[in-house]
Amino acid sequence: MKMMTKGLAGLLLICAAALGLAQAQGVATQGRGVLGTFDPGSEVRRMYQFGFEVGKIVRDGHELIRGHFSLESQVGRGDAEGFSIIAREIGQLRVAGNEAMFQGPAVLRVRTARGFRTVPGSVRVIVQDNGVPANNEDPKDRLSVRFVSRDGDLVREIAGLVVRGDAAVRGG
Repeated sequence: MKMMTKGLAGLLLICAAALGLAQAQGVATQGRGVLGTFDPGSEVRRMYQFGFEVGKIVRDGHELIRGHFSLESQVGRGDAEGFSIIAREIGQLRVAGNEAMFQGPAVLRVRTARGFRTVPGSVRVIVQDNGVPANNEDPKDRLSVRFVSRDGDLVREIAGLVVRGDAAVRGG
């Protein structure tokens, strides 16, 4: 009985090691918070809630990228429309140091007087992780978002500082 238990334990250990090799973790990036932008020309400040989680894993020698991204404008007084950008899948992820770029198919939902209009397209997001600021003088994380409609007629670009929350980039 003792010999059978040792043999079974050894087999389980070999299986666990093989599973670990088959599913090695790659790079990951995640974030949640509020992005703030400022247009010096019009002196308009805008806030956008965002959230994302993107990761790359290696399974059986193949890289798989999984993730999602969302950004929603916080409509204020005088704003004609609110919008959101939603990507439920990510097709590409690159990480270099504290910066990540990911992109994939997305939809832009624009609030109009008649309801919502949905525009299919793609989104590219660049995240710069400058750590968690200890005070106001420390550099803040940056986010740059570019949505392009499928026909290329509509482009929406948003870039600014993470004023609340955190964007984390980790290499693997």
